[in-house]
Amino acid sequence: MKKTILCLMLILLFSGTALAVKDKPHINVFGTGIIEVVPDEMFWTLRVENNGMEIKKLAGQHSRIVSDLIDTLKAGGIPEDEIQTTRMKFGERWEHQKGRRLKAGFFSSSTITFRLADFDKYQQLWQQLADFRGMNIQDVSFGYSKKTEVQNDARL
Repeated sequence: MKKTILCLMLILLFSGTALAVKDKPHINVFGTGIIEVVPDEMFWTLRVENNGMEIKKLAGQHSRIVSDLIDTLKAGGIPEDEIQTTRMKFGERWEHQKGRRLKAGFFSSSTITFRLADFDKYQQLWQQLADFRGMNIQDVSFGYSKKTEVQNDARL
């Protein structure tokens, strides 16, 4: 019985080695391709925030500011299809004074995003945006319009 088990184990051991010999040779390659490019577009995120005691007045004021801001962007050469408004929000403001929570009116906020492809307009646009009260520039990031083509080249 011991000889049978020993023979079976030897057969299994040698058959595994024989299968490994039949594998086709192959090569695994790993690497990183880097291509440096100069950005040719900017993505801006603006946030408009206002506070007031009456929500109806605040809503009207907020709508005018957002509309004026969009008009300024269009006049500055930003195509209308590159401008998006998102996340309009109204709510109550609360403050804490002497351990008590007091209602301090209402707030309104909106986010506006757009793409700037002409870097020569950057300085003028920046100065125009500085005139808006209640508007913050939350983010300006850079991008490259031919990103997919460059990625495909890097993969090659």
